[in-house]
Amino acid sequence: MTAPSSAHATHRQAARDAWDLVLRSRFDVAPIGLDLLDIELEVLQEQLFAARALRNAHAMACKLPTEVVTSIFLYTQAVWKPSRQPGLNGERMTYGAGWMSVARVCSSWRKVALNTPCLWTNLDCLSFHPDSVMDILSRSKALPLSLTIKGSAATKKALEGWLCGPVNRRTRRLTIAECTRLQFSGWVELLDPAMPKLEVLDINVAVEGDGNFSHRLLPAKFLGRSCPPRLQSLSLYGILCGWDSPLLSPRLTRLLMSTPEDPNVLPSDLTNVLAPLVNLELLALWGIVPPSAGNVPLPVPRESKPRVLDLRANQSSQAPGIPAFLEQHSAWPASNITIVTRFSRPDDALYITATVPLLFSPHENKPLPSELFLSRGSVSILYGECWPRRQWKTKPERMNFFKSSSPGPSTFFRHLDVSYPNDNVLGSIVPLLPRETLEAIYVGHPVKSAIDGEDAWIRHFSPAKSIRRVAGYYVDLLALICALSVQDDGSDGHFTLFPELEVIIFHALVPQNKELGANMGSQGSEDGSEAWMQNHVAFLDLLAVRKAYGKPIKELMVDKAMEGWKIWTMPALLDATSISFF
Repeated sequence: MTAPSSAHATHRQAARDAWDLVLRSRFDVAPIGLDLLDIELEVLQEQLFAARALRNAHAMACKLPTEVVTSIFLYTQAVWKPSRQPGLNGERMTYGAGWMSVARVCSSWRKVALNTPCLWTNLDCLSFHPDSVMDILSRSKALPLSLTIKGSAATKKALEGWLCGPVNRRTRRLTIAECTRLQFSGWVELLDPAMPKLEVLDINVAVEGDGNFSHRLLPAKFLGRSCPPRLQSLSLYGILCGWDSPLLSPRLTRLLMSTPEDPNVLPSDLTNVLAPLVNLELLALWGIVPPSAGNVPLPVPRESKPRVLDLRANQSSQAPGIPAFLEQHSAWPASNITIVTRFSRPDDALYITATVPLLFSPHENKPLPSELFLSRGSVSILYGECWPRRQWKTKPERMNFFKSSSPGPSTFFRHLDVSYPNDNVLGSIVPLLPRETLEAIYVGHPVKSAIDGEDAWIRHFSPAKSIRRVAGYYVDLLALICALSVQDDGSDGHFTLFPELEVIIFHALVPQNKELGANMGSQGSEDGSEAWMQNHVAFLDLLAVRKAYGKPIKELMVDKAMEGWKIWTMPALLDATSISFF
């Protein structure tokens, strides 16, 4: 610790002298009662807080512009939310302040926090102490509110302050989640008043333990029997609205309806229900599509279509509805829109194979299929421009491709999933896929059980002559690596599989069990790599053969988790390709 400077020492002495004079002027005076001297001490203590505030005003953090401090608080809100925890052994509920703790740092931060209304508009209602409802709502002034009601603690009594008329009238977004449908029915009447500013409504309730059929639909009085004039997004999980509900408004741009039950309330012709919804950009029907399109005459084809269509069969009995819906709305799969289909079980094979040509063969000539992701139960194809280089290292997992599937001006995705697949599912899908124009393939885990052996890879993917890039988990790709060395009829230089291949991307597989962890846990060591000696030998052979016959692998990208493996530093590899780690 450095000694204080002479300037500090001088200032310290001057401060002592100045405050000594002040204290003597207040205490060393004519006789005065102890009660009055106690008042002097109380005032002095009060002034200490004021002195600290004056001192803090000189700190850099307190000199930041209000707009900057507000932005910092908004970022803090996103990662440090108020919380509600049940007490132990029957003790009272405890509440964590979360981001609101910034108001205790200093007076200037407290002033910004309490007097910036936009900080108090995104509220998780049950995370605040019940006694603070008035204070919290008053700080938002008259701004529109985004309310979240989450958890089984939601009761009519707990929510009466949050869902009263004045609050309802300025609610812009309402999210209800993590409660059962039976619990929701106990307080849903608080949502009878209209919400004229509501733009987004998201209700996600569990159906367990609720056999009451009347609870499957929102009550008739919901939101004043009308549709909020600004409502654009409606998501209903576990509960539906009536098919003649005013909530199904032409103003909707996003509609998601899902029920895990067999919806005995489906309309005779779903097309007529959807026809007026001309502004939809996303339409998701999970467990809602009728088993067949029926023979109802179709209305005049709509010019408008959603940019994303998501159809899911939660039960095998609903599986026929997916290809039937796509056939009935044939203009949609023939257009450049992203479509997601999900089946429940491999027993739906007849309907899966019927869906593949409808889903993956758009009638329009362009854009063409460019990139393919496949795993044991999922297939995704990107149409249009390939991903930019920065996305090449994307982990080959289904959700990564689904999250990246927002359609662009010249690209779209098609997805097919089977929730509980077996090894036969992928083999029945791949031969029906358009493979001729594909330029990249991402191999997920596990695929090796579904495409077993190099012959299976050649049989399924020999039509894919334009593949230039392959990505996958190194430990899963032995059969593919071996297949990439095979040449047509033993001829030299004519490779059977992916003859134009230039880039290979190897990912490290996260251990799923102790045995795999014992081998992969040393991914960064030479010993750990020995468990995959067959892969190493086959890959070095692949590099040598491809280079010898004028089709070299130009670039190898490897997960840093495997960077310490000896194979990547071997001269045979370094002489045959360029390697980098990510």
